Amino acid sequence: MASKKKPARTFNGMTYREVQRHNSTQRNQLPKVEQKQIKQAGLRNVGWQNVIDLHNHLETLQAKLNDELPSLETLFLEADRIGNKYQTEAERQAFTQKMAAVSTEMSELIDQQFPDTEAEIISFKGKQKTNRRSKKKR
Repeated sequence: MASKKKPARTFNGMTYREVQRHNSTQRNQLPKVEQKQIKQAGLRNVGWQNVIDLHNHLETLQAKLNDELPSLETLFLEADRIGNKYQTEAERQAFTQKMAAVSTEMSELIDQQFPDTEAEIISFKGKQKTNRRSKKKR
């Protein structure tokens, strides 16, 4: 008689090879220092339990690194603060005026390149009441 084939073991919906590939790509995206620490900790990408342990460790490292990275908005605000530190009030005002003039010129150029020829009509009338017959007839 033919033996029944066992269903493939999965972890988080991935097969053994898929988890290994995922671990390899995640590990390669980490800084070299973190990669060395993983190697020194003895985490390997061979054997189901080792692969799962490595996967969990990599997930926690990625979450920690993502929390440590500042957002783009924070970086821009910090750069603006540093820039303002080395400028006088007159220089900042001159820059603001120059920036406003440049943005106005750009707006005019955009309007020339892409004219808005359609008239926009806005109706302020409320809904017109339709003549409805009442459902109940007396």
